[in-house]
Amino acid sequence: MLALLPPVGSHFRYFARLLHFCAQCAMGPTTHDSQDLVVESDSCAARSSCRIMLAMRASLDWVTLLLLCTRAFLRTPREQAIVELALRQQLATYAQKRSRPRITPLDRAFWVALLRFWSRWRSALVIVKPDAVVRWHRKGFRLYWRTISKRGPGRPPISDEVQGLICRLAAENGWRARKIQAELLKLGLTVSLATV
Repeated sequence: MLALLPPVGSHFRYFARLLHFCAQCAMGPTTHDSQDLVVESDSCAARSSCRIMLAMRASLDWVTLLLLCTRAFLRTPREQAIVELALRQQLATYAQKRSRPRITPLDRAFWVALLRFWSRWRSALVIVKPDAVVRWHRKGFRLYWRTISKRGPGRPPISDEVQGLICRLAAENGWRARKIQAELLKLGLTVSLATV
């Protein structure tokens, strides 16, 4: 039944054609064609059946249009604001003076945030495929954990003079790490036991 209906965007043009067809059908006996509706109205009964059929078709189209729009009617104000924000963001991207709109990192961050906080983000997305947004999210996640997991500077470096002094104390006196650390502390050099 839905295959017989025109696309949602062309409903107004379709209804205008239906009204024009009904007006011509009521005027007199002629043959008209309106989307596979061929009516030969040479009698009053044919004209009345034409009117009934067209009225049924128009009412069916209106009901279908209303059913398709029920989701918009049942949205909460919060969800409607999110949908409007998503559509405005896409319009701003399309408003660029380029043949192909450029997606900025701010656009990517916006859609990744919607991915995280709004469950129906796919229904408002037009500018890119939903897989691209999921890919951006994964890439950002990997980048975040890579920066967190980077190796720190480790043990603070010691100067070459202190390294030479540690090696000399160990070689000349045969001292172990704890004794070398104590002697360096007497000289005013603070070095951990693990460094020695």
